[in-house]
Amino acid sequence: MGKTSERFFVNGEPKAGNSDEHALKTRKWAIWLVLSLAYLIVYFQRVSPAVIVDKLFVEFQIEAAATVGSLAAIYFYAYFLMQIPAGILNDTLGPRKVVTAGVLTATAGSVWFGAAGSVTGLFAGRLLVGLGVSVIFVSLIKAYSAWFRPSELGTVLGLTVSVGNLGGILAASPLAGLVDLIGWRHAFLTVGLFSLFVAALSWFVVRNGPREVFPADSGASARATCQAASWILTLKNIAVIVRNRHVWLALAASFCIYGPFMALVGVWGVPYLMQVYSLGRTEAATVILMASLGVMLGTFGVGFISDRVGSRKKVYLAFALANVLVWAALVWWNQGMPPLKSLYFLYFMVGFCGNACMLTPVIVKEYYPLNVAGLASGIGNVGGFVGSAFMQPFFGFLLDMNWDGAVSGGVKLYSQQDFQFAFGSCFLFGCLAVIAVSLLRESLQK
Repeated sequence: MGKTSERFFVNGEPKAGNSDEHALKTRKWAIWLVLSLAYLIVYFQRVSPAVIVDKLFVEFQIEAAATVGSLAAIYFYAYFLMQIPAGILNDTLGPRKVVTAGVLTATAGSVWFGAAGSVTGLFAGRLLVGLGVSVIFVSLIKAYSAWFRPSELGTVLGLTVSVGNLGGILAASPLAGLVDLIGWRHAFLTVGLFSLFVAALSWFVVRNGPREVFPADSGASARATCQAASWILTLKNIAVIVRNRHVWLALAASFCIYGPFMALVGVWGVPYLMQVYSLGRTEAATVILMASLGVMLGTFGVGFISDRVGSRKKVYLAFALANVLVWAALVWWNQGMPPLKSLYFLYFMVGFCGNACMLTPVIVKEYYPLNVAGLASGIGNVGGFVGSAFMQPFFGFLLDMNWDGAVSGGVKLYSQQDFQFAFGSCFLFGCLAVIAVSLLRESLQK
């Protein structure tokens, strides 16, 4: 980088006294807002199937619970398979192009899902959605690594996930109400239109790094942010990252925390409330909404606290321990049927603790230099989505293991004991997460 860049930038930020400092700060927060909206779409699409499970059972004559679990899980299969490619694309093309293309793909998937005439069409739509949104979170980390200081990264990511998890709130009671009003198909077509709007914002607002704002330095900027890495170097970097046992421990923690969380919030939480507690769809979705509120506060809290404490590991471990206690309550309190009023708090805590695994891609990124931030973040983001892809159909499989054959209106009915048995697996995975986090090496350099 030339002398001009050295005069103007320190760690991606303008030096104090630079006349462009205010403009850069305004731009970086505008980018933060647009990328947060993109993440809102990610989370909305992630949990939206929960409120239409019974409608899918009836309209498409689905018999096996594992089929509905697989329909939700195909999003996560696409998501985790794309994490390493997403990292490579971000390190070569830059976040602006990757986010825009990803949101456009998700738009097509939402429209396809809403127009599907068969189970195969539903799977195709969810697959497109998963492919599209799979690149967003890695792009966030790549962009923020260029626009924000390392000591701000946890806080900013936490803010983004908090805002993005408004999508989880919108996918609960508001979506349930919209489905009742205009039908689930038109609801997902409406989501597609909003996604198209966010794609346009991404193209016109997002920039890959501060140097792109300065036309005088645009040549250096293009070389710095869009220089394609050789495939040999990329493969060597991947090999270095995956040989690190602490990376695998971090991935295991994400798998064991986020998988059970998404099994509950993404698919089976609403059927559990409707069948065990005899709640209506909207009331059940309102309880799920508490989980989304918990995610909003928890993800900001885990990022902010870890930045302030100066430790990712200690904060991660505290959240993982709390997560185990919540699952223990859902399994054993009143034999798997806690008092209804307590569920608002328990679901809130499931969300509050369940997204602590947001720290995993941050931790993995911090093990390696900035030039491979996208690749490292992509690998670090795999664990939670492998866990989700596994747990959603696995939870359905566990429900079917003890199902007594009860059906009502074409919908399979599961007992309190069926759900208690499935929740037990979530508790066991939570215990494994505590062990994995306790063995991690601290990543945040003081």
